[in-house]
Amino acid sequence: MPEGHKLAKRKTFSTKFAETEAYIVTCPGLDIGGTRYLDKHGIKPNVQFSTMDIQATYAMAAAGMGVSITNQINSLPDYEGVCHRKLVPAELIEIGLAWEKSLSPVAGKFLKFIRTEGLMP
Repeated sequence: MPEGHKLAKRKTFSTKFAETEAYIVTCPGLDIGGTRYLDKHGIKPNVQFSTMDIQATYAMAAAGMGVSITNQINSLPDYEGVCHRKLVPAELIEIGLAWEKSLSPVAGKFLKFIRTEGLMP
């Protein structure tokens, strides 16, 4: 949401905001996290704008055109003019990881990190 938005002072909020605030949907019609989250919670967003690009979503939000939901992994935390707030309830998304027997040194370090941090069995 834009930094100056009336909801920006809150640390967390429910998705009900999407029903009344101008909402920017990223990748309309595709099965992505934000859309899935809203559907799961029975929220019908007040869609005013749509884009197929996350950076365009951020640019529109920074310009004060609306608010949006994005996955943390896709977020742009240092985007000027935009602030991030946590949704309640939080949503966790499982992802899959597959690899070949012989890994590059960087891929090997990544796999070790995932295993040592308890992020995969």
